[in-house]
Amino acid sequence: MEEIKSILRDRFQKGDMTNEQYKSVCGSQIDPDDVKKYWEM
Repeated sequence: MEEIKSILRDRFQKGDMTNEQYKSVCGSQIDPDDVKKYWEM
């Protein structure tokens, strides 16, 4: 499961997923607003 979350976090950081999609996978464990996008780094 952690590997899947890592892959999806990478996709989210690239902008390939919306906040809602990311929340549906990770639930309340990780707030999408706390994840930096690649272009914000």
